[in-house]
Amino acid sequence: MDSNNENKEVNTMPKPLFNASWVLFIALIGIGWVLNYQLFDVFSIREYLTVNLYAYIATALILGFIVSVIVYGLSKLIGGKILKAKLVYASFFFLHFRNIDGKIKIYFSFSIDGIGTEVKMIPMNESSFKWKKYFKAGTMGSIVYAAVMVVSLFIINFFDKQIAYFLLIMALYVPFIITAMTMPYRTESFSDGFIAHHIKNEKVRKIYYINLQNELNIYSSQCELVYVDVNNEDYDPIVIHAYLYNYYYLLDKEDYYLLKKTCDQIVRKEKYFVDRSVVSLGYIGKFYLMSLDASVDAISDYYWSLESNVRHILQYRSSLDSMKTALYIAGFLDVAWELYSSIKRAYDNNVKSYPYQGRVEKEKKLIQNMILKIEEKNPEWKDE
Repeated sequence: MDSNNENKEVNTMPKPLFNASWVLFIALIGIGWVLNYQLFDVFSIREYLTVNLYAYIATALILGFIVSVIVYGLSKLIGGKILKAKLVYASFFFLHFRNIDGKIKIYFSFSIDGIGTEVKMIPMNESSFKWKKYFKAGTMGSIVYAAVMVVSLFIINFFDKQIAYFLLIMALYVPFIITAMTMPYRTESFSDGFIAHHIKNEKVRKIYYINLQNELNIYSSQCELVYVDVNNEDYDPIVIHAYLYNYYYLLDKEDYYLLKKTCDQIVRKEKYFVDRSVVSLGYIGKFYLMSLDASVDAISDYYWSLESNVRHILQYRSSLDSMKTALYIAGFLDVAWELYSSIKRAYDNNVKSYPYQGRVEKEKKLIQNMILKIEEKNPEWKDE
């Protein structure tokens, strides 16, 4: 493709959706602080306080945020159960829950999804599933929670005004959390409002459902994925999320022709992904495919032409997916036995933290093949 056509193609690509995550967090904290600080003047709360004013507000805001987020997520979970959907994945701040072979497994991770909670459930019967009610479940539960808090604070107000105003501050976070969860903007994960807005399109809804099926399957010991034929001109974040499962499907089928095209599309549409881990797979896949048949010199030229952040993705030793490329780099490009050895030693920890447990044996085979290839070139490393 010549440069003129390439520029024309880039210019016809839609503008990437703005990531509102940090704006939202700052707005939630700022508005909450200002609003609650003003309440102290309106209701003359200072005269009832026996603790530090700023510590009082900060504690109420933090606790109100945490509880409101958890209530929203739990309400959506309960609503999904009532509507006959089963859990695929849920997170509440640092606690993550995955459905693996029909059993809910709990994981701890420092990563936070969305505003602090994310719940994914798959309908038992997609054709009759009430999607609108499902995405409103978090809102309805949060309103009930807020109502209970308001009634409680009116009762407690007769006995302890300090506690009553504390509950008021906590309850005031509910409308902000509902707004944050239901507005159709982009964050670091798919918010309810974002999904509900996009799946109004029947095609997007069907692909979203297949993505849920694939996510459930990829957690299990029987990893049977469904391939989704994504059009090259599709840029909807929910639609192109299907590339994640297409990548593993094609890798397992050893369909390297289609896998290369998929990786090329991931890299090309990098700015349109909500889940950045998919972008990492695109670069890992491109590099791994080159390692199968390209010369070391050609791979070296390609590797050093990449930006430093992309090279970091390929070198990352704490991911099972990138171990293949990290090993290759240590064995063929930036040759260092100490680095190579440390990557091998990281295998057990990487397996434990790998979310797609159904793929462990498949990844293990690919990693072992890479080790054999490297140790054939460096036989002195074999028994080290």
